[in-house]
Amino acid sequence: MSKNFLTKNEFLEGMSEFLTVADVLAAEAISDVSVAIIKKRINLEKTQKEFAHYMGVSQGMISKWENGDYNFTLKAIAEICEKLELRMNLTLEEYSSITADWVSEVRAAKQIGGNPMRPLDLKNIRELEVA
Repeated sequence: MSKNFLTKNEFLEGMSEFLTVADVLAAEAISDVSVAIIKKRINLEKTQKEFAHYMGVSQGMISKWENGDYNFTLKAIAEICEKLELRMNLTLEEYSSITADWVSEVRAAKQIGGNPMRPLDLKNIRELEVA
């Protein structure tokens, strides 16, 4: 049986010439918000259309939120959390040792005059979680 999907690391390896640290961090944060919204909608036993009415937005916007196709502002996340009675928890912390190696590549490029937003080599990354 052939494999029809990629793991997160396989996907990132394939996209490494196009991704920056900021891209990965933003995608991870958007994914966390999207998952929280989906879980809450399912717990409320609402369709996207019903949930859209409840939230005061279009069904298309709910689809964007759930698919990670919306670039949330902190204010938008806070408003969503308020309506859904969710706690917003933004954590900024040091990278784990695994993640620190590829982040340091960007910092080194900036110090030597390289492009700090250049694509990263993610071939040796085993996880993208922060400690």
